[in-house]
Amino acid sequence: MTSFRVLTLCSLILAYAFPAASQTWSTYTSESSGLAANTVKAIGVDADNVTWFGTVNGLSRFDGSIWTTYTTDDNLAQNDINALVFEITSYGPGFWIGTNGGGVSVAGVSESDAITAATPYTPENTGLASNLVYSAAVDIRNVKWFGTDKGVSTFNGSEWATYTKLDYISHDVVRSIAAAEDGWVFLGTEGGGVSRLDGITAASAYDTDWSAILSDTIYAVFVDSDGVQWFGTDAGVSEHEGNETREGWTNYTTENGLVDNLVYAIAEDINGTMWFGTANGVSSFDGSNWSTYSTADGLAGNTVFAITTDHEGALWFGTDNGVSRYGGDITAVEASAGLPSIITIDGIYPNPFNPAASIDFSLPSEGYAEVDIYSLSGQKIRRLTSRSFQAGRHSVVWNGKDEFGLPAASGVYIVSLKMEGITASSRLTILK
Repeated sequence: MTSFRVLTLCSLILAYAFPAASQTWSTYTSESSGLAANTVKAIGVDADNVTWFGTVNGLSRFDGSIWTTYTTDDNLAQNDINALVFEITSYGPGFWIGTNGGGVSVAGVSESDAITAATPYTPENTGLASNLVYSAAVDIRNVKWFGTDKGVSTFNGSEWATYTKLDYISHDVVRSIAAAEDGWVFLGTEGGGVSRLDGITAASAYDTDWSAILSDTIYAVFVDSDGVQWFGTDAGVSEHEGNETREGWTNYTTENGLVDNLVYAIAEDINGTMWFGTANGVSSFDGSNWSTYSTADGLAGNTVFAITTDHEGALWFGTDNGVSRYGGDITAVEASAGLPSIITIDGIYPNPFNPAASIDFSLPSEGYAEVDIYSLSGQKIRRLTSRSFQAGRHSVVWNGKDEFGLPAASGVYIVSLKMEGITASSRLTILK
């Protein structure tokens, strides 16, 4: 393990800005909210920080206050959803939705974040390999990847292609996909380990015969902010640095602190801590220490199928018993006597920053507010939040990435806070 050997000043500051005591759990179920079903296998966050949940009974949208659900009545290919991928295209924002028997839907999202149209893609009307789609990703070339039970299919916007064991991949059942910023795409298979492709060029697989990976059954693949590859298997977690098949491996199991060896989901939070969703709760690992969370702590269910981080730094967990939100927008609401008279950006810590910065701001009254990042030329880089807030002090986090999920270049940017026609702004700098 080399990614986390040094605790930097940046991580110390972020740890201070987000103390463990202030992290809270919020849980949503179909009984207590508008969530379509309690089994949630996929989570996506759009450019406006609206969270979308792929359930076994439709696609649910939650903007922090209002729930909306979309089903086959809205032209989804099928209601049992395995995968969600958000994408900004020349036609606007939208989701690619992989289902458990109806192929793929591509759904346009309006400026108000409502589904405007959904087009089912199946083997009958496209080159998709199968109607059973386990996983999906969009690579740096804007190519869409869909993992099925009959190989992996790609779509570049005009042409489809499918790869199977007869071509480049090690197994036809592709359970998970991760697209790295260097162009490599990693396919986690059910029985063939990990296949690696760069476009249509294949490299030797990571399997138990040729590498130190724990198992050839891979349910989760994740590439972190340092380019380190993480693989969730049925026998624990394998970490890999570099591209050498036999070198750079570190493995973690219940003997190291992982709560369960069956790992379904992996994510990274704003501090660089890794999170693992398992069949028996969630484990986090900061490079030195392990922590475990279960229903006793506030997790909706102990079987965790999906994890993602939103633009405010909160972690969302999709489970077999609803969804949970942990941490994120840390709010300390001041007493009415101490409320500000105008909207203000109170501070950016650290500044300059790398890889993430906390942006503190204050609101004089309850209302709808937006926080955006712009370039000096006025181009919008990323919307960090857009929702209703209480009066008082709040914090959001920018992880230095743009609306496509790609790292923004080094330089100076503008953070803009807007509320009821009033704007406050400040500068922040990325140093790499």
